[in-house]
Amino acid sequence: MSDVGESGWLRPGSRLIGKYEIVRPIGRGGFGLVYEAKHLGLRARVAIKVLRSEGRQHPQTLERFRREAWASAQIASPHVVRVTDVDVLEDGTPFIVMELLQGRDLEAELQERGRLPIRELVGYVLQAASAIHEAHLRGVVHRDLKPNNLFLAEHGGTRSLKVLDFGLSKIASELSVTKTSAQLGTPLYMSPEQLRSAKGVDGRSDIWALGVILYRMLTLRTPFEGATATDVMVGIMSQPAPELTRLAPNVPPELANVVMRALRKAPAERFQNVTELAAALAPFGPPGAFSQVLTLPLSAPPLGPSTTLTDSSQDTPVALPQRRSRGIFATVALLLSMVVGGGLLRAWWVSRAIQADAASSTLSPAAQPAASLPVPNSVSVATPAPSVVETPSSKPLGVASASAEPRALVTAPAKARAVASGVATNAPATKPAPKPAAKQDLGF
Repeated sequence: MSDVGESGWLRPGSRLIGKYEIVRPIGRGGFGLVYEAKHLGLRARVAIKVLRSEGRQHPQTLERFRREAWASAQIASPHVVRVTDVDVLEDGTPFIVMELLQGRDLEAELQERGRLPIRELVGYVLQAASAIHEAHLRGVVHRDLKPNNLFLAEHGGTRSLKVLDFGLSKIASELSVTKTSAQLGTPLYMSPEQLRSAKGVDGRSDIWALGVILYRMLTLRTPFEGATATDVMVGIMSQPAPELTRLAPNVPPELANVVMRALRKAPAERFQNVTELAAALAPFGPPGAFSQVLTLPLSAPPLGPSTTLTDSSQDTPVALPQRRSRGIFATVALLLSMVVGGGLLRAWWVSRAIQADAASSTLSPAAQPAASLPVPNSVSVATPAPSVVETPSSKPLGVASASAEPRALVTAPAKARAVASGVATNAPATKPAPKPAAKQDLGF
């Protein structure tokens, strides 16, 4: 990459694809360098995350970088950093353009201020829950929630929490094919099922991480600690979390119970969706915080691999299984209606053709074949005259088969002509000559 300094950072003034100008570096992530930049066309300040040079050598890192851009762009929440552009540099290095945030992350806030007031910290978690709620609705599981990824953005004298870094997010539809050994994330905030296998991860793993974040803010320590990452992982998988009220006696027991429930080992024993957790936290947060940030009904089912909404391999939406079944039923119903409608239309044409054939054959003199005689001008085949005299027959009109003997229909004008010509109308009808053997066109 041109314009790269000795430290690996892009130099101020560097231009990316002729569209963005680097102003200054502002941060370093696990696999990206973050800059403040200026959009040359709009003259607006933005944040740009560029994949580090060493990351370009590993396909998995490239995939994680792409996943962060895709997942962030799909989630419509004011509490998720907004992605405005994704592109690549001339040498193929990918980068993401995001809104520029002013403020600091929650970990830095805790380091400076220590334990926060309960209403304030619960309010932050409720805002994070709003973002995760939106992600879960789209089938995205964050998998790396921690205070460093919760940014307190300052704007106009107010603060709003933004969830960052969906680079470790897993689309729910991909969990079934993820290798069992894939263990990504920060061990201190990982759920037991995530440590065992990524295949077992669903939205309740994010609920575990939110519980750890609450525990950390209320006690200024994480529930499972150790000298090594292995010690931490063993504690998460096999040991109960220390009772929160023992470390922070001033925490209301009801709030402590909410946190401890979020930290239960078995996912089925935790809150089954983010809304349940937020509803339990709402009495301890700012007034109206719950109604402002969450809209999912309390009876919503837990998010799991069976409630997949998206497929990141193609970046196209996939319907829920239940919606897919509804679509199948709708398609079948449409096909059936088409078949039935087509059958009715076909039967109508058959009936019409048979009536027309019967009329044309009986309105002709008996000495000539029915197929060779013209229809009288006074007779309308499509709309016959209302006064129709029908000779007795054993079968009703309109259902006779092609081989049935034609009926004798005498309309009023035809009867008048017969009287004028000296033919008695009450004389026995002469049986018409048989129809030619040629196949009849029934209109289908």
